[in-house]
Amino acid sequence: MQTLLNTIPNQTLQPLARSTPVKPKSTKINTTASLNKPTKEVIPKYLKTLVINLQSIRNKTADLEILLECEKPDIIAGTEIWLHPEIYNTEIFNSNYEIFRKDRADNHGGVLLAIKNTLIAEEITLPNSKNIESTFCKINTTSTSLIIGSIYRPPNSSLEYMQELCNQITTLKETNKNAVFWIMGDFNLPDINWKTLTIDKHQNLKDINELFIETLHNLSLDQIIKKPTRLNNTLNLFLTNRPGLVVDYEIIPGLSDHEIIKIHSQIKAVANTKPKRKILLWNKCNLTQLHQAALNFQQTFLLEKDINQPVDTSGISLKTILKAL
Repeated sequence: MQTLLNTIPNQTLQPLARSTPVKPKSTKINTTASLNKPTKEVIPKYLKTLVINLQSIRNKTADLEILLECEKPDIIAGTEIWLHPEIYNTEIFNSNYEIFRKDRADNHGGVLLAIKNTLIAEEITLPNSKNIESTFCKINTTSTSLIIGSIYRPPNSSLEYMQELCNQITTLKETNKNAVFWIMGDFNLPDINWKTLTIDKHQNLKDINELFIETLHNLSLDQIIKKPTRLNNTLNLFLTNRPGLVVDYEIIPGLSDHEIIKIHSQIKAVANTKPKRKILLWNKCNLTQLHQAALNFQQTFLLEKDINQPVDTSGISLKTILKAL
């Protein structure tokens, strides 16, 4: 065997190919740079909206906070909030939402709209709307305005109440003809079969049901919720003139005896960009000169200023010197 190996040329024993191991590149992440890098607020392509009957929001702040953390809605239309003006919005919602609400005098009923502060929202005030439990806002989108509203119709309210409510929606629609409309809330109209648009029950006056259906027809508004929201009744509604923008909706467990409506809509809002602010680079300043300038100012200020001089005047002088530093 050894003789055979000696007879084979060295070139024959050489490998056909060679490889030199390369030291793998470091995958270490610069965590400091990642933490210091500012995050940009991203506006989602789909807006998520929750329609909630709360029945005393003040007693359910913990449950509401969990709901907001899990669902992260962009818009909330709440009814039966049971609040009064002495209760601040900050007692109910965190700082991520701007709140528009209308309280009822007897501490029941009431409505609100909670808009995520990444959206640009403006409250809409309608004439002769004191008797109706409703609140409306306009949200800027990339294409047109989005008009949203939260409405609560008490179950035993009169035909006159429904007439005023329908007049309010009509006025809103006629003064914003090119806008997208989302009118949401608890209308307490269990008699209407929304799959067939027929009146199958008799809890309310027939005229009340007919007036509401006629108003929706005249304004080209569709009611998209076809599933029950309380027992076997569809009480919580979502009216829109652009049903094609609604991707889907889902009925999820509620915070009261009403279920929650969760809606995804294909509409993109304009971002509420934060204003730029000046950030001083203290690591580049001359601390020695700064300390000396402050010391000089202290001596001059104490010597020249009269103790009886108005505080406002002294404050202006102090502010001027500090800006100069």
